[in-house]
Amino acid sequence: QSSIGQSLLQQESGKTAEDLQSIVLITEDGLYCKSDAVLRIGKDLREPFPTLAKLGGLVPRPVRDQVYEFVSANRGILGTKDSCRILDENEVARFLKDT
Repeated sequence: QSSIGQSLLQQESGKTAEDLQSIVLITEDGLYCKSDAVLRIGKDLREPFPTLAKLGGLVPRPVRDQVYEFVSANRGILGTKDSCRILDENEVARFLKDT
């Protein structure tokens, strides 16, 4: 977690990175965690993800979060890679710079 990300997390939620074991998305609209973050990210991707995010939003949050936690705990069975892809300049620009 970058120092800027940690500061935003503390400011927006009163939590530290150590408090969370989940995806957190902070946007101009607010702070999103777990399945809410996944659905919010899906909204900004290409189809079919915005449509799937809308449909997912119909599922009650406790159910969505249970599915999120199951997938998170078992993501190794969904496939792993031995190396990470190197980001291009446009992708790097989307991340907060740690100063």
